[in-house]
Amino acid sequence: MIKRRLLSILKVLLTTLILLFFVSATLYTRGNAEKEKCQKVDVYIHDSLDVTFINRREVLALVRESGCNPIGKQVCSINTEALEKALKKNPRIKRAECFKTTDGNVKVEVYQRVPVMRVMSMFGNYYIDSEAEIMPVSINYSVFVPLASGFISEKFATNELFKLALFLQENEFWNAQISQIYVHPNNDISFIPRVGDQEILIGSLDNLEDRLSTLMSLYQNGFNELGWNRYKKINLKYEHQVICTKKG
Repeated sequence: MIKRRLLSILKVLLTTLILLFFVSATLYTRGNAEKEKCQKVDVYIHDSLDVTFINRREVLALVRESGCNPIGKQVCSINTEALEKALKKNPRIKRAECFKTTDGNVKVEVYQRVPVMRVMSMFGNYYIDSEAEIMPVSINYSVFVPLASGFISEKFATNELFKLALFLQENEFWNAQISQIYVHPNNDISFIPRVGDQEILIGSLDNLEDRLSTLMSLYQNGFNELGWNRYKKINLKYEHQVICTKKG
């Protein structure tokens, strides 16, 4: 009985000593790592297979120019939060996460902004991203998204056109069928389809699904018999009406 108790006590003591050893070793290693100087910044860009608006080399350049460059600094003095804020100022970066690694270096993970529509208007050339923010066009990269042109203010782009972009993302047929969006001076919207060369005047985006449902019925029941290229303009602006203008 006494031997069993002694063995139990010895096991507890041995386990405690092992834990203390590992804790001490970890603290010692971490303490030494904090005194070391950072030699490298590792960059990882999320979702880079789907869209690339910023690459590793550009991120490293931003790190160097940020005023928070960790290279050559003692690890304990590196402010990763300040580096994150500096990177976030770039309009192509949605979020940045920076942290120190166990080997005394810094890792930077970048989440890119994702464009949902391209705007080429009288007042500017830019993308709208998935959070309804304006992001600049890159001379090095492009992405296939719906194109809107005409008389487009930034307010109109980040409200009405952003909602339209989300609608098209969720609707495979109309996303494929609509090749271009045109905004008139009075904010009426026209679509230019990929099949056929008509202008499809939608007007406002109110009740858009109903208007496109009407257009779908016209495609299925009218154009299949009369032909796609007979009309130059289809007007769906007025509720429960379809006005087709023949080519001259």
